[in-house]
Amino acid sequence: MQSAARYSAQWYEDLPRYIDLPPHRMFALLGQRHSPLLPHVPPQLYYGMEKAAGRLEALRRLKRRRGPRIARSVHARSLSARGRADPARW
Repeated sequence: MQSAARYSAQWYEDLPRYIDLPPHRMFALLGQRHSPLLPHVPPQLYYGMEKAAGRLEALRRLKRRRGPRIARSVHARSLSARGRADPARW
């Protein structure tokens, strides 16, 4: 639950990243603001992935199973690139 709140807060902190999107895309991504993957993927790409996943069950399953793992991996790499990785947190 805390991670969902953290991702939601991050979405609002990164609002400039989404503000230039067409309104329907921005509000669709607002609904996805709890996603651990969204902060690490360009908004237009994430929107397209969500739209495709909504149409294809296999993509929906893949996103549900692999999305959190991919997000953790990307996040860990970005932290280690900045020299702030804390393996104890993973």
